[in-house]
Amino acid sequence: MLASSSDDSTIKLWVIDDGEHGITEHLTDVALDFDEHAKKCKAIQWHHIAENVLSSYGEDNTVRIWDVNAGECNITFADLDEPCTAMRWSPNGKLLGVMVRKNTMAFFDPRVNDSCIRAASHQGPRAQKLAWIDDDTFFTSGFNPSACREYAVWDMRSLD
Repeated sequence: MLASSSDDSTIKLWVIDDGEHGITEHLTDVALDFDEHAKKCKAIQWHHIAENVLSSYGEDNTVRIWDVNAGECNITFADLDEPCTAMRWSPNGKLLGVMVRKNTMAFFDPRVNDSCIRAASHQGPRAQKLAWIDDDTFFTSGFNPSACREYAVWDMRSLD
C-alpha cells in the first residue's frame, strides 16, 4: 500500500500489485481517499509499529491520526497556532513529534486525545526539522533569529 498527500488537501491510499513485475501501468483507482484536512496536506508518515496507522499534518494547523483499516481519522490535534514543518514518530511509537512554524515543537500521545506537550524551539524564521535518537531524546535543526543554522539535542523528560 502506498500513501500520498496532496495540495488539494487529500490523502490517497493506493494498492500496488505485489506480483513479479510491480507497477506495470498507470494507477488511477485509489483504495481509500481521506479529505478531512481543510487546507493542503503537507506530509504523511506511516506508524512503524502499529499496522495501518498513518499520521498527517496540513496547513489547516492540524495533526491527524488515521486508521486505514476503518478508513477514518481517529484523532485530530487541532490546537496548533501555525502549520507544522516536520513530523516523526518516536522509536517506540508512543509519541508523535512535530515542529511548528512559529518556533515551537509539540508532542502527542496518539492513544490520548488532547495530550499535547509544547515547548519552545529554535527562534529563527525558517523551517525546523526533527529526528528521534531514542525514546526520550531527539535532535532538531533550525535557525537562530539571525537566520544562522543551529542544532539542538533535547530530553523529553525535561522540556518544561
